[in-house]
Amino acid sequence: MAPPKRVRCARRARAIPPSAKQSRIRIRTKRRRAIQSKRALRRSALTHYLKLPLELLLLIINAVDSQPTLAAATCVCRTFQDEAERLLYRTVSLHESDDILAFHEALARIHRRASYVRSFEVKDDGRIAPAIPKLLGILPRLTHLTHLALYLDVCFEDATRSHDVLRTLNECTFTLQSYEGYATRDSELLPFLARQRNIELLSARTQPIGSPSGVVTGPGWVIPPDALPRLTCLATDFAFFATSVQHPHTQSITHLDLSLEPLLEAELFAVLRVVGDHLVSLKYERDHEIVGAGDEHQVDPPVDFFRLMALPRLKFLDVADRISASVDLSCYADADKLAYMANPGVALETLVWRVTWLRKGRRLTAEDRASHVAGVGRLARPLLQTCRPLRRVIFQEYECAIGSPAVVFSLSSSDGALVEDERGPEELPLWSDI
Repeated sequence: MAPPKRVRCARRARAIPPSAKQSRIRIRTKRRRAIQSKRALRRSALTHYLKLPLELLLLIINAVDSQPTLAAATCVCRTFQDEAERLLYRTVSLHESDDILAFHEALARIHRRASYVRSFEVKDDGRIAPAIPKLLGILPRLTHLTHLALYLDVCFEDATRSHDVLRTLNECTFTLQSYEGYATRDSELLPFLARQRNIELLSARTQPIGSPSGVVTGPGWVIPPDALPRLTCLATDFAFFATSVQHPHTQSITHLDLSLEPLLEAELFAVLRVVGDHLVSLKYERDHEIVGAGDEHQVDPPVDFFRLMALPRLKFLDVADRISASVDLSCYADADKLAYMANPGVALETLVWRVTWLRKGRRLTAEDRASHVAGVGRLARPLLQTCRPLRRVIFQEYECAIGSPAVVFSLSSSDGALVEDERGPEELPLWSDI
């Protein structure tokens, strides 16, 4: 016989006394007040720490030049993110394939970032070929770009990739003020330069940086007379200048940088005969590597070409030398040997002399540097005394591509004594800013 089933009886609701109800209400009220109190404390703390007005905080952000600090500021709030990113993305420099991919992703996440970019530089590390399609997707988005530098070795070696990049540039809507890149033989390059009528500074290389020296030829084309009407600053090598720069651009160029490749003296004079009359700023590297050991060798003064040619408007001169021997940097100069600098046609105000030491097996010591600075000082004194317009002589030396602090020589206005002042690289004048 089956056991009898148990039947549950409905539980009778117990009556809650009024006192218990009131107690529960009091507990809920206390909890609600505690939460409100905590929120009020948070608001009070936030008000306490952000006493400065928003406009002043934004001014502070605009004065920050630390990239990590700006990146941290983007996490504070939406307003800070917009202002900090406006500064973070103003200048973008990419060197690796991963950099290009990350930047492409950043623009895809927040589209407005592309409108913040004013300067965009890509320098090939030799392994960015996989990222070229992403780069082609980035360029058309940079609608407010004013400076563009594309040194793509992989495109220099691959005509198809080079054509793709230049064709994309021709489809972009930005208006450049300066452009740097390789002067290739691609037919798309000239239309691009012709469209960019606001370019004032052009840097054109005929071969990649670090290429083995040898016979360098131009790109095989000439800048059309109606292209680049505002061009005043040109940085290039002798091959491009000799084959691609003609009238009227030879008359409009006032700032010239020919330091991309060492110049022979004959090449320098060939250039100066064309643009020397109206040149204001000149930068170049002398193609004479002084070699030897033992006795000190002599090097010509960096102003030596003034003996043979007058440059009536030249105010800034930057000369680079590569030296692998013991050299007296005073150039054995005195006032008599520098008499040509007293010519009324010399208007030079700033002389920069950069020396790169190539001596193998021996590093520069503090004594070497002191000796070099003293030698340049013996040259600077008579040079400053002879050339009336000259205000300063700047000397900087390099070893293993590392530059030491520059030394600025000038004459004291009170007693005419030679004054030395050290400057960092960021404080030195640029040839294009004169």
